[in-house]
Amino acid sequence: MRQIVDPVGDAQSFLRVCGQDSSCTTGSQQVNDLIDMIQQHYRDEPWKERAACIGLDSSFFFPELKGQHPEGQRICRGCPVRDECLDYAVRSGEHYGCWGGVTERNVQRMVGDFHRGVVA
Repeated sequence: MRQIVDPVGDAQSFLRVCGQDSSCTTGSQQVNDLIDMIQQHYRDEPWKERAACIGLDSSFFFPELKGQHPEGQRICRGCPVRDECLDYAVRSGEHYGCWGGVTERNVQRMVGDFHRGVVA
């Protein structure tokens, strides 16, 4: 299952595309899958509901230019769940994007250390 940073934005994007497809209707498998994905997102990690990134474009945290996330880092600075976000990224092995205000390169290093059992 792919990572959701902005479940509302993802749902809106999906529904825009879905609106152009006559087979995609309320109750269809596609819509049900989207609803399940969003519900799972919050069930697995309830802290995400309080994240400063909710409702924002995921490109701030997963930009086209790998490793470049100044806007994402700025948003993270004031986030009330910054520590939980970074912990999640490290535990789940996230290798891409800005997590908890930490650069992609540093997140990758922390993930590697965690999975090798290195304690900082």
